[in-house]
Amino acid sequence: MSAGVVDENQIYKMPKQFAGVEIAEIVSEIRGFVENCSVYAVLDFKDTVVVDSSGIGNLVALSQDLRVVNKRLILRGLRQEVLRIFVETGIDSFFDIENLGRIKPAGTDFVDNSVAIRLTITNKTEGDVSVLCLSGIMNHPEGSNLFKQKMLLAMVAHQKILLDLGRLAYFDSLSVGTLLKLSKLLKQTGGGLRVCAPNCIVQDLFSTLNIDVIIPIYNSRQDALIDWNSNG
Repeated sequence: MSAGVVDENQIYKMPKQFAGVEIAEIVSEIRGFVENCSVYAVLDFKDTVVVDSSGIGNLVALSQDLRVVNKRLILRGLRQEVLRIFVETGIDSFFDIENLGRIKPAGTDFVDNSVAIRLTITNKTEGDVSVLCLSGIMNHPEGSNLFKQKMLLAMVAHQKILLDLGRLAYFDSLSVGTLLKLSKLLKQTGGGLRVCAPNCIVQDLFSTLNIDVIIPIYNSRQDALIDWNSNG
C-alpha cells in the first residue's frame, strides 16, 4: 500500500482504512516527498472510514516533523465519524483541518515552552506496552499539552499505554479532562490506558473524581503489567 499522489501540489489520497502497520510506510513516503520538494502536504481523507491509534500517532509525528522545517500538514475531507473523534478528544488542535474549502489552523504549537512546563515524560517499552514515566508537576495548559503530545506519539507503535506516576508530585485537576479524552481516544481506536503508582495526593484527586471507575489504577508498574498480561 502507498499514498496516492493526486497532483504535483502534494495532495495525497488516503486509504479506506488508515490503520495498522502499513500506515507507517505511507507516512514515511509522504514525509520524504514533502521534505524534499514542497512547503505543505494535503492528506485527502474523503474515502477513509477508519483511523486507528497508530494512524493518529503517525499523523501527529508527521505534523511535528514538518513544523520543525517550517512546513504544513493539512487534513482534508475528514468524514463526520472520523472528525468527531478528533474533536471530542481535542487532537484536532494539532492539525490544520480543511472543511468545505476553509482551513481551520492548528491551535497547539509543538515547540515546548521550557519555562512554563514543569513536567518531564520518558518513554519505556515493556513487551507490547508503552510505559510513560511522568515526573514533576502536571500543570495546565502547558503540561497537559506536552502530555497529550507524548501520548499521541506513543500511539504510533503501541495500543497499550501505562502511565507511571511514581515520580509525579502533583496532578492539576484541570488536566484531568486531557487524561479522560486520551483514554477515550485509545478505547475508540482499539487500545487501552492504565495508571500506576500515584502518590496519595494524586490518588485522592482521582478517587474524588471517580477516575478509577474509568481508568484502571494500580499500586505499582509490576501489578499493572501482570494484570494486563493476564487479562489481555
